[in-house]
Amino acid sequence: MNPLSQVGRCREAIGLVFGLLILLALPWRLVMLMEPGWLLLVLLVLACMAGFAGGSIAVQQGLEPSKALRFGAWAAFLSALVAASIFALSARLMESWFYIFKAGTSGLLSLLPVTFYGMICAGVAALVLGPQETHSQSPGENTPPMPLIVWSLRGLITLLVLLAVVLPPTSPRRIALPTAPAAVQRPVQVAAPRPKFEFTPAKDIEHASAMQWRLLKEREISGVDASILALSPDDHFAACMVQEQRTIQVIDLRSEAVWRISIPGRVEHISFHPKEERLLVVWQQDGERVYGVADIRPGNVIALPKPRRGISPAGIPFWWKDSKVLIFQDRAKLVLNLDTLEIDDAELDEEWKSLNPLIQEKLARETVPTLRDKIYWQWEVRRIIRGSELPEIALQSSWPLTSEQCLAIRHPVLDCMMAFPSLPVKEDERLISTKDGSIVLRSINNVLHLCYFDVAQTPDLVWKISMPHAPDEGDNAKELTRALETGQLAALVYRPMINPLNQQVVGPMRKEVLAVLRFKEWKGKDATVYLWQSCFPIKEGDVIADACVLGDEIEGDLLKLNTPHRWWTRLPASAEASLTPPKAASRLDQAAALKKREREELSAREAREKEERLKREEEAAAASRMAAEKAAAAEAERKAAMEKLARESEVTTKLKELIVRFVVAHHQKSQQGDVNGMVADYADKVDFFTNGEVDRAWILRDENTYHNSHQIYEERILGDITVKPALQGAGYELAYDLRVQALNVGTRKTVGGVFAVRMVIAHTAEGLRIVLQRSEKKP
Repeated sequence: MNPLSQVGRCREAIGLVFGLLILLALPWRLVMLMEPGWLLLVLLVLACMAGFAGGSIAVQQGLEPSKALRFGAWAAFLSALVAASIFALSARLMESWFYIFKAGTSGLLSLLPVTFYGMICAGVAALVLGPQETHSQSPGENTPPMPLIVWSLRGLITLLVLLAVVLPPTSPRRIALPTAPAAVQRPVQVAAPRPKFEFTPAKDIEHASAMQWRLLKEREISGVDASILALSPDDHFAACMVQEQRTIQVIDLRSEAVWRISIPGRVEHISFHPKEERLLVVWQQDGERVYGVADIRPGNVIALPKPRRGISPAGIPFWWKDSKVLIFQDRAKLVLNLDTLEIDDAELDEEWKSLNPLIQEKLARETVPTLRDKIYWQWEVRRIIRGSELPEIALQSSWPLTSEQCLAIRHPVLDCMMAFPSLPVKEDERLISTKDGSIVLRSINNVLHLCYFDVAQTPDLVWKISMPHAPDEGDNAKELTRALETGQLAALVYRPMINPLNQQVVGPMRKEVLAVLRFKEWKGKDATVYLWQSCFPIKEGDVIADACVLGDEIEGDLLKLNTPHRWWTRLPASAEASLTPPKAASRLDQAAALKKREREELSAREAREKEERLKREEEAAAASRMAAEKAAAAEAERKAAMEKLARESEVTTKLKELIVRFVVAHHQKSQQGDVNGMVADYADKVDFFTNGEVDRAWILRDENTYHNSHQIYEERILGDITVKPALQGAGYELAYDLRVQALNVGTRKTVGGVFAVRMVIAHTAEGLRIVLQRSEKKP
């Protein structure tokens, strides 16, 4: 009996043959894993083919239609079982239990449905081919297959099913490469790329305006030490260290592919080949510095011999040409020739000398990757306002702001920027961007964050709004005008707060600031504002509120407009397209021009005040001469008064003169700005004005604050000083009038007047010291 003919009549053989056909579909196993419907379709086709073939063979062998139907159904079931087992085995190459579970579940759930359709196809074959078949075959041809063949096929199918269930996922094979004296070869683990992540930079993104950029997606690579990090020249790969390992991790920035390369020492520097997928690696091994070349995909590492001069230079390498490496060592520049292993000074290399100095400087900057910039955009870290809440207490001037640092992209010409609040930046965070700026790498706490950007339409940048009054009206007209002239007048944009009772907008929701607008001009009740800092997209109908003086560092003061309630207005439609934000330099020029004008006005005012002071001094001198003439006539009267005062007072004349000189000297120190000398006149504890009992350190801070904010023109005692014993405790109580004239440096206003001073002076181990001081301004 021919064994092949017996195998052909075996339903196990039919199921095995048609099940093996799924091997043709294995190149598309990723598609079947992602969309299990494709696996069901493949199993259905195979089961139908096996059922039809089984039914046809059974009918040809003379079996009844019912038996042919069962024969075809079993062939369909075995075909689906073999196919599902082969697919489950292939899924183990994905190195993920998730895919194994998904493949096994999909195959198991598909067995019964596809067997049913295979049985239908077997029935069709039995009905179509049954009546046409003749049953004149010899008895030998109807002999069933040999039991040995049947059980062998059943054992093969059972073994295939057990392998699909029991075997664990595969792991990458480690191939021991032969070692050479001057080469170190290490295995590399290649993670199979999975079609979960894919990124292609937007076309011509580096020429897009900063206000068109938007965050597309983010990606995290954990367990890395990005203190040593390099980017490939084409911005396709990034290389960094695996945390606490002598392993370099190469990351495909545009897919999920990751490669690891083992290094025989502690890595110091990494640099990519200018064109190929290779790395120049510098590591420490046995206390010596070693240069080597690593292939990214196979993971081979070749240690280079020491250069012919016998040293491996320290410095930052940069793989400049195919066979030349630039080494920046302090201010020196060296060239390592990888063909000859010679090290020479860069000034002796003809190719380096032929480069433009600007290109040489550009190459030197690229050795340490940082945030890049172009003519239309510039990456930087900015502080933004996240939220605000105005004070509810009357006469309260503080303005609480919630701010934080985040990544931002600024227009290098226009005065506007796009901030990304979802990307906060910490103080110790390292930031790097690709040359086209489409990818920003953030390294912190052994995690590498990859931020991907693309471009969208340019948002509205300029609006015309109506104001409640002109800038020169109201209580804060001076501050408004000055802020407008310096370009520091700003307002915040919020989402509208809607009253649920009448569905009307009643103000802003200050919990979150969407953007910061600056005033370009303000004439009468019409103003033009432009988008200075965009944190979130804004649209027509949002609320503009909280006019303020705001500097570039998000520090400012609230300005109250002349309205009965807090001012706010709705964001209108954008103004004409011809209006653009001003240039960033123009706002700085405005501020510089105003400060220059204020300095000139201050100089002129000081000159006038100096003339007035000289005039007053001349008048005072004339008055003193007249007083001296009158003093001679009233000498007798004064002597009598002095004698009477001496009798009434227990203070001796000598002691009084000493106290008077002490007080006069004290005020002269104040007028001359000798703060330390003034503070030395006080006791260790002083009842100081309305501040209660304070020490010298407190008085020193208070006097420093006053003298730093005021320029004292005059501090002079008027008339006589009354000295008498203190009513409580030891010491002497003084009373006199004090004239003070000073200039407030901040407001540029002259302040002062005549004050009635009361002071208590006591004898201490250090001499006369002030223990109490009061003053009250006279009308």
